[in-house]
Amino acid sequence: MTELEEITQFKHGMGDNCFIFSEYLTYCDGWGLRRTDAGQYEIFNMSYPEITMTHSLVTFLEYFLAGNVFDPGGLYDWQETLGIP
Repeated sequence: MTELEEITQFKHGMGDNCFIFSEYLTYCDGWGLRRTDAGQYEIFNMSYPEITMTHSLVTFLEYFLAGNVFDPGGLYDWQETLGIP
């Protein structure tokens, strides 16, 4: 488990309006949350920060709970349907 203080300090070069809130294998892969200039929130994979996966934490959690990271219906399956390599 990553402590909140570490999460808020690990910006991965993405600025002050975002942070990595979920990670796999000690930052091998991770998912971030950012606030846009318009005040919306976006969730993205830190390897492809230019692609917004969703604006909904509930949607992200539904995929995670359905298949974790690698299992069918999980985060990587979802990313494939979104066109994320």
